[in-house]
Amino acid sequence: MKAGASTATRGNTARQTTTKQSLAPMAKQEDKPVKFSVGGKDVELSIALTQAYFCPQASPAEAYVFNSWCAHNGLDPWRREAYLVKYGNNPAQMLTAKDAFTKRAEANPRYQGSKAGVVVINREGKLENRVGELVLDGEELVGGWADVYVKDYVTPISAVVGFRERCQY
Repeated sequence: MKAGASTATRGNTARQTTTKQSLAPMAKQEDKPVKFSVGGKDVELSIALTQAYFCPQASPAEAYVFNSWCAHNGLDPWRREAYLVKYGNNPAQMLTAKDAFTKRAEANPRYQGSKAGVVVINREGKLENRVGELVLDGEELVGGWADVYVKDYVTPISAVVGFRERCQY
């Protein structure tokens, strides 16, 4: 059974129900700073600092989880490697900056570079993968693509994403 799932019975039939996972309110605790090192530099985060400088709307529990997540993944929000974002009453989201991924890739000796671009429907109505971000008037942006080259791989690692799937607003 999946995590967060339980079985409910109705008569003789069993059905699976899911429970929404969220951050339970934390008991009042000391705002002890989380200290860790990223790239040889010391980083210190506390709930108060995270709420003051990165996401004032975040609850203490969300700030605590963000701080722990940064420490666990070696991400420094002071260097814009991670973000804590909150929209309205929705739970806060933890985001990793693209440059954090790029820096880690470049530090790997097997990394051989990458290419990326947009997928557009051009003026002739044909689907086109284009290097870079150029979308002309009369064209429709429908997605993005990337190829990552790794030493000793025969073909690059490739990914294509749809615009509507990733940008739901």
